[in-house]
Amino acid sequence: PFYGILTYFWSLLFLKFWNRHEARLSYQWGVLMGEYEKAKYFAVRPEYYGSVWRKSPVTGQLEAYYPDWRRRAKQMVSAIITVLLLNAAFWTMILSLNMQGYINPKNDPARWSTESHHPFHWPRLSQLAEPGGIFDSTSSTKSLIPVVLHVATIFTLNSLYRIIATHLTKWENHATQLQFNNSLILKRFLFEAFDCYVALFYLAFYERNIDKLRSELVSVFNLDTIRRLALE
Repeated sequence: PFYGILTYFWSLLFLKFWNRHEARLSYQWGVLMGEYEKAKYFAVRPEYYGSVWRKSPVTGQLEAYYPDWRRRAKQMVSAIITVLLLNAAFWTMILSLNMQGYINPKNDPARWSTESHHPFHWPRLSQLAEPGGIFDSTSSTKSLIPVVLHVATIFTLNSLYRIIATHLTKWENHATQLQFNNSLILKRFLFEAFDCYVALFYLAFYERNIDKLRSELVSVFNLDTIRRLALE
């Protein structure tokens, strides 16, 4: 996860500094921004609608206006829906880790004694990962089944949330395409980053089990690589 975070900030800073360099050269060459780029990002979206009319502070003409408080209220609803879906992603991860045998008090008896119950341990599911079980953790093939199911669930949830996020962003009624894109990117980044990496952070900082973390990271990475090769 730290490599992913480092790559994210590197790409973010690279794009920012490259945009500045590009704008500097465009200004020097006299081609800062054409009409197409202005219309693409800063013109009013065709889907935008106003609920009231007001005098434009720029042109002085009457224009359709959508109050900010209404958009913020819709954004709060979008945030609540996103949190509920993140909660579903979290418990899906808990189910997967139980089926893999990663969440089991036996892995750390000093921490999880009879007096200290593990809040995320589901005995009926973790028993499936014991030797001879359906998801036998000692078997190189059976132990991959819950990992495959988890990767498939992550892919499904991310695909589903892309559709939901697009509809929510349209419902928020942003005026320009730039505002629309920023809102949609923020939603998707927060959800997909949480959905993909929460299991790794959980094993690293809650279970504190480096061996399980390494195994989960390698398994998920290999299966996701196979998925990408198959789909692309």
